[in-house]
Amino acid sequence: MDYRKIALRVLFASLIIAALAGVAALLLPSSTYLIGKLIGTAFATAATAALLLISLKVLENPHHKLVGTTVAAVVCFVYLTGIGAIWTDNSFFFSKYDISEKLAVTSLLGASCGILIIIGAAMQARERLRLAGKIFMSIWLFVFLAWVINNWMFSYNPHLTKKVIYTVAPLQSYSVPLAIMFVAREKRYRVVGVILTLLACLCVQYGLLSTDGSMQERHGLLRVALLLSWLSALMAIWVVLTYRAQKYAIVWAERCTVVLVGIAFTLFSYLIWLDIITNQAKPPDILSRLGASLGILASTAVLGLLVWQMIRANLFLRQSKGNLDANCPRCHAPLSIPQGKSTCLNCGLGMQLQLEAPNCRKCHYDLSGNSTSAVCPECGEPIALTSSVE
Repeated sequence: MDYRKIALRVLFASLIIAALAGVAALLLPSSTYLIGKLIGTAFATAATAALLLISLKVLENPHHKLVGTTVAAVVCFVYLTGIGAIWTDNSFFFSKYDISEKLAVTSLLGASCGILIIIGAAMQARERLRLAGKIFMSIWLFVFLAWVINNWMFSYNPHLTKKVIYTVAPLQSYSVPLAIMFVAREKRYRVVGVILTLLACLCVQYGLLSTDGSMQERHGLLRVALLLSWLSALMAIWVVLTYRAQKYAIVWAERCTVVLVGIAFTLFSYLIWLDIITNQAKPPDILSRLGASLGILASTAVLGLLVWQMIRANLFLRQSKGNLDANCPRCHAPLSIPQGKSTCLNCGLGMQLQLEAPNCRKCHYDLSGNSTSAVCPECGEPIALTSSVE
């Protein structure tokens, strides 16, 4: 079955329906509400068909099958719940139980959480990010299910809704640093980072649940939560900055950047403490300006360092300058062919050679300048084939 043709037909049919609905709105003004539903359904169907085409294209790559499948599942779920919300809003039976509103909220949850679930699936396409992607995807699947269950079962019970919020909201906030910890190069950093992040998350959850959201009543617990969160965030930044290969490290710049980020995080934690404990509507002006300044400097330093590392690694700038040793195809004379246009010194045959940066055939990691290792430093794939048949 050619799913691409089916998706294209659905796309064109949806656009035709939208056009006909627009004409009907002009001819039948009394049916504007129904026609609006038709137009909304048509455009939603067209957008869904277009996204499904993209997912089918992604599925053609064996390394990205999970991404394509996840995109298709998220798109179909959002489409079905969204269409359900459109067509059940004026029914007495469905309005009595707020079905339309619940479907609309579920559709929004599917779209927002689905984007993050897709990111987790995309991370699994790289060997080194696979575990982090699984963790990130699992967390957001759990978050999505928790919010959906709360929307359909606990929305009439404020007490249970608060429990869900106090449990799920911290998990959402700590999902990014927790996933980042799993890409640390050294196992000790990975273990310590994961433990700190989990302790920070559990501490915040316990504080919110035990005080019914009034964590300022327990100063000691709040201090512990802020300290653990500070350490977790700082370690996450360190893991991001040291994700590069060791030969592309800029040690002094990385350390200075982490110190600057640590100072900024310390000031932000202090401002949070002032806001919660003293209930100040506005912190001291000097602290606000200093916090804004340090936040801008720290984020600029992190981005600048990452760009500097990429330039040093030449991931997108490098082009091989070596000559190719070969025989002339016409006279078979041995040649050292440079890049660009050249001619055989023996017979005058014109040639043009262009050598791009070599990549790993499995993970496409840039192997330029790699002269010591026989395997890809990213995924371990042998660089040289054992047989020319391969």
